[in-house]
Amino acid sequence: MINRMEGELTCSICLELYTTPLMLPCTHNFCEQCIQGLVRHGGGARTFACPTCRREVVQDRSFLSSLPVNRSLNQVVKAFIKEKESNTLAASMCFLHNEPRNLFCTTCKTDMCQKCLQKDESHLRFGHHVAAVEELITEEKRKLNPVVEEAKRLQGDIHEKQRQIKAEEESIKRKLNPVVEEAKRLQGDIHEKQRQIKAEEESIKVRIMMHMYLSKWVEFHVSPNMYCTVTDHQ
Repeated sequence: MINRMEGELTCSICLELYTTPLMLPCTHNFCEQCIQGLVRHGGGARTFACPTCRREVVQDRSFLSSLPVNRSLNQVVKAFIKEKESNTLAASMCFLHNEPRNLFCTTCKTDMCQKCLQKDESHLRFGHHVAAVEELITEEKRKLNPVVEEAKRLQGDIHEKQRQIKAEEESIKRKLNPVVEEAKRLQGDIHEKQRQIKAEEESIKVRIMMHMYLSKWVEFHVSPNMYCTVTDHQ
């Protein structure tokens, strides 16, 4: 349950618990420093993609200052940290001596308090390595730092590649726009020519029909019989 909740309270960029979470217009949250990193990696681009939903975010000079702090989420994170520290402290108390189990034997993988070590010196007699828990945690963090930094660098590279791809898409669109517009214009010209040709065809059909009608009329009214009748009267 705690692990699941911690996952919900973890920034997907730095993979740490939220620190001053800012909310993007798409309502996804990221640490303030992480968003600043996105802006820096953008290289002055006017937009960047939300790492969670890929929705385009438009930024201007007042972009960062205009993003609201998710105060509710911030309070939940602080409460979670406090509760986790409290649980950790309770779990780290020696149930025999009621003292902090602040020592750890790396040989037999056992934690203990100072009195446990004093009463059971076998750890030291058999050459076991016993160290303070805080020292071991610090050492592990030191070992993990390069891994975390490499992960952040790779994530930054991914964001940069995404920005370059987006910029290339925009460039292609700009180059294609004149071609598309010219194609639309030519298509319009073709439609207009087709309309004119169809209108001309209709006009020719009408003229042919009129010509045929007049020919029939002349043939009917100006017949040889009528011509003879006119001659006889003369």
